[in-house]
Amino acid sequence: MDMRNVFLQGDLEERVYMIQPLRFQSEINKSVVFWLKKSFYSLKQAHRAWNAKITHQLHKMGFRASKSNSSLFIREGSNVPVCILPYVDDLVITEPRLDEIGRVKSPLLDLGTWGTFIIFLGLRWSEPLDGMFLSERQYVLNMLYKFGMMECWLISTPLDRNLKLYPDSGPACDEKWFQPIVGSLIYLTITWPNFSYPIGVISQFMQK
Repeated sequence: MDMRNVFLQGDLEERVYMIQPLRFQSEINKSVVFWLKKSFYSLKQAHRAWNAKITHQLHKMGFRASKSNSSLFIREGSNVPVCILPYVDDLVITEPRLDEIGRVKSPLLDLGTWGTFIIFLGLRWSEPLDGMFLSERQYVLNMLYKFGMMECWLISTPLDRNLKLYPDSGPACDEKWFQPIVGSLIYLTITWPNFSYPIGVISQFMQK
């Protein structure tokens, strides 16, 4: 569930004042400032205000935060618990019955309009006729571009299984460049588990 305009819904706890925007200034009281009651985009309190808003709403609906992950909300009381995972303006709702998902969505519509769930944390979601499909293609392309590897050659075996690596067997590397690459590769194992072995090997040598 892709929530829209969510950062306009948060209630501000602090007093925040804003000067009159250009072309929206009062001809009578040009020196008057606005006292904001709601958050808006680019305001540093917007994320916290929205998080408090959605948390309060989920608590009213009977959801409670998981003890192992405070970002995961669970509602018991049926054969299958309903789970909601918010991330910024996206909500992942898990429930095997479509009619129940509709009832869960209904109270949330007051917080903003919503669209089709497509991308979540770099994962692109689609639903073909025979199930669901997760892809990290765009994440991979962004990663290759970020690390200057768009022109690299494709190979089917990224690491020889008989290769033995040792901390002092090669030249020192730039940790600030190498460690983010390994971290990005670890995230790829969500949809590409066949990379787990080579990524697991190189992740043992994050310092050298």
